[in-house]
Amino acid sequence: MKQEGENNTEPHKNLIGGWFHGTEENYKAYALYFRKFIEAYDEEGIEIYMVSPQNEPTMWTLYSSCCWTGVQLCDFLKYLGPQMKELGVQIYLGTFTNSVDSLMDPTLNDVEARKYISGINFQWWSYNKARSLYYTGFDQGMMQSETMCGNGNNDWQYAEYQFDVMYMYFSNGISAYNMWNMVLEWDGVNPGGYNTATPPWPQNAPITVNESTKKYSINPQYYNIKHYSDAVKANARRIESGGTYNQEYIPGQNADKEADSVYSAEQREIAFRNADGTISLLVKNGSGSAKTVDINFNGRKVTAELPAHSINTFTTQGTPLTGNETDMRKILSKDKIVSIKNAENGKTLCINGGGAATLSEVFAWDYSGEANQQWYLQPSKAGNQDTVKLLNVKSFHLAAVDGGSTADGTRLIIWQDTGGDDQNWIMEKSGDNVKFKNAKSGLYLAFAADGKAVQTAASDSRLQQWQVENAYASEGNPAVASVSVTPQAQDIAVKPGDSQQFIAAVAGMNGAPETVDWTIDRNNSYGTAISRNGILKIADDESAQEITVRATSTWDNTKSAKVLVKIGEKQPPQEPPVKSVPKKNSVHKVGKLNYKVTKSAAKNGTVEVKAPVKKTETSVTIPATVKINGYSFKVTAIGSKAFYKNSKLKKVTVGNNVSKIGASAFASDKSLTTVTLGTGITTIEGKAFFQDAKLKSINLKSGKLKTVKKQAFKGIANKAKIDVPNKKAKSYKKLFKSAGLPAKATVK
Repeated sequence: MKQEGENNTEPHKNLIGGWFHGTEENYKAYALYFRKFIEAYDEEGIEIYMVSPQNEPTMWTLYSSCCWTGVQLCDFLKYLGPQMKELGVQIYLGTFTNSVDSLMDPTLNDVEARKYISGINFQWWSYNKARSLYYTGFDQGMMQSETMCGNGNNDWQYAEYQFDVMYMYFSNGISAYNMWNMVLEWDGVNPGGYNTATPPWPQNAPITVNESTKKYSINPQYYNIKHYSDAVKANARRIESGGTYNQEYIPGQNADKEADSVYSAEQREIAFRNADGTISLLVKNGSGSAKTVDINFNGRKVTAELPAHSINTFTTQGTPLTGNETDMRKILSKDKIVSIKNAENGKTLCINGGGAATLSEVFAWDYSGEANQQWYLQPSKAGNQDTVKLLNVKSFHLAAVDGGSTADGTRLIIWQDTGGDDQNWIMEKSGDNVKFKNAKSGLYLAFAADGKAVQTAASDSRLQQWQVENAYASEGNPAVASVSVTPQAQDIAVKPGDSQQFIAAVAGMNGAPETVDWTIDRNNSYGTAISRNGILKIADDESAQEITVRATSTWDNTKSAKVLVKIGEKQPPQEPPVKSVPKKNSVHKVGKLNYKVTKSAAKNGTVEVKAPVKKTETSVTIPATVKINGYSFKVTAIGSKAFYKNSKLKKVTVGNNVSKIGASAFASDKSLTTVTLGTGITTIEGKAFFQDAKLKSINLKSGKLKTVKKQAFKGIANKAKIDVPNKKAKSYKKLFKSAGLPAKATVK
């Protein structure tokens, strides 16, 4: 499925790099692989509720990786989506390490593909795209899927830096934040293996362990995480906060690089309101001196001193959430998000290089629809003059005249909003086009010969004329009208230990996904839970009298439905029904083996091993007893040809109640190397281990062996070693030799 990966004779190195080979055959096969993977885990009792198509699809790394285009991801979702929908598994697009619009936009603009995603996973440098989507009305899930790993120093500077990164993501629509490492060795180096870069990459972790001294360290990052996780509970809402101590995030020239100086500010704060009404304010003092601050909680003033280089949490009680709160973000009106194309050369006004860093030049480029070419015409004023500010949708900073200069030919750059007139533009009609006049200099926006955006003196040149076009389609966007849940009766009662299936229906349009997130609240037991498919399980120890079940649209989290479920009285334990004694010759599966009943009895019944459930087992242990229908049976024999030609089998251990090994029971097991026989063996039938050429170790514990029939050991390893009870070595050797034991084999 991959092409141009690292071609190497070591198979694992073919996992490194390369591009996904996007054919219909591969899309179908890979979607089916996802399904089988999830079903296999389900069989082991492990529920997978969310997948992403590819980790870091832009990264060709020194460990397992695969690159995709945005169009390939979009196409693959049309095959993966139906498979996951049948299983009730959500798809989050990603994971995305950087803000490459062309990786996400094909799916976001494709009605068929988009209906299958429940959200997007962002990590590392993809903050700008998350912010752009959030403030243009993106209403699906947004998750930070991998925090930046650091360099193994585990110092306090990294903890402060992580506070700021978490602040940035939570301030811009992210509702879940994931660590990469939780525990590492003391030097931060990954332990090795096929998924580790060479040389190993030292990384940070909240906890590190020194294997030599058997001691562990709680690192500064741990306490930063503790502040957020203690203060911010599930279903919390971010609330507005601010003051003289707050400092807006302003990316520097290297905003797409991991560096403390890029993200860290000396002062930072963020606030949340939890479902129970608790208000938490997190404040970082990154300066080298203590700071005294005044905090106003709903009119109540608190004065506190923040130590130098500290992270602090303040809490107070507020009003509990109702579930009907609106998002605090101010969504940019899409009818004011435009592309600005030059009337002379058709080139689009964009940020040079596609980045989002301040000081980036504004430049001419062919239109691609990416966010660095989209501008929000933000209404403003310069004095009494109506103006607009050109807010870039990717960087969320303004097109400004460099240095606020009034000189002819000065370039335009991206800069934070300073309130200056050089960031204000007067829009003037010029035939079918528009001209942008700078409110400070009186000069006009134009493209220079080298493609840079500059301000120039008024002229009739079409290089000063612009076509302003809406960047978004006004119709046909997916939308959710309502969500409903059945059963809806208010008298639903579920008893402890019982389950209830709920079904959600999503009324949508234009291909909006019909998927929901299931949640419960008001439960007292951690064991009470609802599955991704809407199956509510009430724990045996649930003490709540009623709980709420809620289904929320994965497309629009403002649309949900809920049902009140009463908890019935727990039924007294009932005696299990008495099952009949298994009949003679009936076959029953127990664990990895099938057993045939040789004596049917409520007590002292017996069975023999008939065959393995799967012929792919590599190790088998035959127990002394098994339970069938609640009755205990001794395992007294291994049937003829029970494991015949089991080519994967390497190791066998036989329980102490087994007295007979049947003819050809383990014959032609070409991988079998080790056999342990219990204390009860009396008979080994002909060809029992015939042609087991790798069988080199047999440990026979029985002192009761009487019969070993012809060719039982013929064809085993030439230098096989058979350990037997000391007093039986001589007699057993004679038995084994008559049964085909190789001349060079030893019995002792």
